[in-house]
Amino acid sequence: MHLDWGASQFLTKQWQVGLVGYLYKEIGCDSGSGDRVGCFQSRVLGVGPQVGYIFPISDNRQGYLNLKAYGEFEKINIVQRGGTSVHEVKSSNSGS
Repeated sequence: MHLDWGASQFLTKQWQVGLVGYLYKEIGCDSGSGDRVGCFQSRVLGVGPQVGYIFPISDNRQGYLNLKAYGEFEKINIVQRGGTSVHEVKSSNSGS
């Protein structure tokens, strides 16, 4: 099961800030020929800030960039990892 959530407030017509989070929980047990540890169910919660920016592309199109960062906690059976990612780069009609 994977649940994402977010809440934000627009500061201007172009800038927004807010909070994001997620819950990941493995519902079933691992199986298959590579299973060497038995039932190894994972769970992790993440919460962090987000900032978004809407920018013009043309007269009738706009783009949207949203950056998110997560701090993870409540980790159970999770392999340690790290990295940076950019989420949700979209282009849409400004009239929509």
